[in-house]
Amino acid sequence: MEHSIESALALNGKDRATLSPKEEQIYNYFCQQGRKFNIAISVISKAPQSELKQAKSSQHYDEIIKRYGSEITVKAN
Repeated sequence: MEHSIESALALNGKDRATLSPKEEQIYNYFCQQGRKFNIAISVISKAPQSELKQAKSSQHYDEIIKRYGSEITVKAN
């Protein structure tokens, strides 16, 4: 399923932990496919770096980020 660039840009400034299921799909899609569309997504987390470094998988990393406040940044080139 493809998503519009506008849907990716709408994620800018949102907290990662509060995304709806549809927004979560859009987030995951553009994290994996964003380069094809010149979209860069990053997450600025308030999680302690020591805890993030101990994450054993990307799923574990995401779970840690969701427990703390975080902000999604979306940039289109």
